Amino acid sequence: MSKAQRILDAQFSLASGQQFLYCITTTKDEKGRETRSKPELVTSESVISAYLNGDYEGDDEEYYFITTKEPNNQAIDSMFNRAFGKPTESHELTGKDGAPLYLPSEILIKNNLGATQPRANGDRS
Repeated sequence: MSKAQRILDAQFSLASGQQFLYCITTTKDEKGRETRSKPELVTSESVISAYLNGDYEGDDEEYYFITTKEPNNQAIDSMFNRAFGKPTESHELTGKDGAPLYLPSEILIKNNLGATQPRANGDRS
């Protein structure tokens, strides 16, 4: 139970869509040519918070951008099922081409295959 809130927060994050903050760093080599790093995911809560609040004082060699991931419908369904209960499901079963579905015993009776015939010695086994 101590981790229940973290699990709920993670599920809610999936259900509502996710946002990611990335940073690209630009450096210069000895000849003065600029090279850019691959985008690195920012995981520092203080940097993310400062960036979102407009208070982050990064240097000129850093470029930040945010990407988003669409909401996960399975996570939404899961949260609704836990909060409100899973809705009742009904399934209609039919035979081939919508014909009635017979149980095996009904088929035997219908075809007169279920009747046992007495044997010559009177034994029904």
